[in-house]
Amino acid sequence: MNLILKEINDIREKKWEWRAKFDSKEENFQYRESIKKFILLLGKGTMMKKKYVLQLILFILLFVMLAGCNRTFDETKSETGSSNEENEIITALNNKHNQYNAYCICEENEYAIQQLTLAGQIVNTFEVTKKEKGVALLEIAYVTDEEILYILDKGGKCELWSIPLAHYNNKEHVQTQKKKLLFRTTNRINVLYADTEYIAYKEYWQYAEYDRIHQKNVLIDEERKKESYSQPNSFIIHNMELGNRNVDGMILLAKNVGENQYPENIYVHKVGSGKVKKIANTYISKNWTIKLVYSDNRIYYTGLKKDWRNEEQSWQIWCYDCKSNSNYCIIEEKQLKDIVSFSKIDELFLNHNELWIKIENEKCSFLYYPFISHEKQSESVIKKATKLNQYIDSLNNENKDISVLNIGNNQCIIEESNASDSKIHCYDIKNARECWLFEP
Repeated sequence: MNLILKEINDIREKKWEWRAKFDSKEENFQYRESIKKFILLLGKGTMMKKKYVLQLILFILLFVMLAGCNRTFDETKSETGSSNEENEIITALNNKHNQYNAYCICEENEYAIQQLTLAGQIVNTFEVTKKEKGVALLEIAYVTDEEILYILDKGGKCELWSIPLAHYNNKEHVQTQKKKLLFRTTNRINVLYADTEYIAYKEYWQYAEYDRIHQKNVLIDEERKKESYSQPNSFIIHNMELGNRNVDGMILLAKNVGENQYPENIYVHKVGSGKVKKIANTYISKNWTIKLVYSDNRIYYTGLKKDWRNEEQSWQIWCYDCKSNSNYCIIEEKQLKDIVSFSKIDELFLNHNELWIKIENEKCSFLYYPFISHEKQSESVIKKATKLNQYIDSLNNENKDISVLNIGNNQCIIEESNASDSKIHCYDIKNARECWLFEP
């Protein structure tokens, strides 16, 4: 009897451990063997009455069934969670969105906009303009929690329109009856930022700012009224905020220096401030790119060029702290090349407290640099992202292009594509495995 009681206690003590590890074949086998051993011991307990033996056996069978149900529920929950995450990432990649919903042009009606959940399900479809000759809905330009901005082409002119969004009964409501025209432009524009007071946009390279209160464009450098600024296409900017969207109105610009010359230098501008701050001296050209990433009031950048005729691009990585107005080099080019040789830096990403550096190297695509306390930052060591590099290398195919779309939240989003096919891979950086694969 003491032996039987000991087995009961052992099973009770391991109850939650077995539940947690039920997916393991080895643990599953050990669990079943313990149950068999216990039942055999019950048969040998001649001093026990038969009804108590039967009751204990029924108790054990019930426990097994509950453990199995618990396992099924956990698996379903896990699969659903993974599916929701996949759908939300794909929706964010393909549509403009805020923290509540995403918005896209309707495929069946090119004059209508669809409201989607963040997981991609259609909530509502609404027309924004009637079908007319010479009228086209070009794109959804920007989405905030307060409004949808969209662009119409009317007779060769571009019009920026706004539809307010209201929130009640735990839903986001599109107020199409309150839509209004904001302004017209000669050329198609790219909206960089919008709030209730200002809209920042670029027309070709040229930067402009619209004052919504006074309904007019405003100068952004009040002290030098003849100066003008642009955001060159050669700026590769990642903004690691909500959906890679600018949420605080910090804009990166270059200064226009002549009609037939490329802009120069890097400036930071807070929308609505009327001021710019130069953070770096550099030449700019359509033939090379400057990489920048912005988050938490810090701008990291590389690829500067001091002399456009003779000097190669510099791959020092710099940081500008917007709060303290300080500018400093965080990684020397030599430090990077001591780890692995490369010809250029392709992009910069931020992943939690790490700066991820995409370089041009066949076998080593990524390095990363952990941020530690400011006092000990000089002790931080650049590392190869060995597991991610191996994974990217395994995807390489002569017939497909591999593009890293984003790195953040311990995930790397990778597109594998050719002329007729496209796949999206999500790689879990922390656990070194593929989370999911999306095949349209």
